[in-house]
Amino acid sequence: MNRHAWLPLLVTCVIQTLATTISPYAGAFAGICIGVYLAARLWFVNHPVTWRYDLAFWLALAGVSVVAAGLRTGICTVLPVTGYTMRSCLSLSFEDAVWLHLGTIGYVAAIFWLYGRFKIWRGSRRR
Repeated sequence: MNRHAWLPLLVTCVIQTLATTISPYAGAFAGICIGVYLAARLWFVNHPVTWRYDLAFWLALAGVSVVAAGLRTGICTVLPVTGYTMRSCLSLSFEDAVWLHLGTIGYVAAIFWLYGRFKIWRGSRRR
């Protein structure tokens, strides 16, 4: 197994965390971009059309959302010690951040993923 297979997911978690810590709007925009990236990245990989691969894709999306919300909560816990705070830390709870991430990443990735699956299904029906 490739040792660096999880590195892009970790980078997306950090980007999502930093964007949401700055502003919920920046977090929503980053979530849209990350959803497109993850769907495209997994689409252009030679992958089998099996339920296990689909399950891994959806678990990766949920994992990125939960880990990014957890990292954001950790940052918001440490920030007041340094004397700084962000408005996002005061307005979003952990649950709200998870739903923000799941919504933006999940909706966009779901659209691209379903489009890709429909395209595969349509291509296999023509043959």
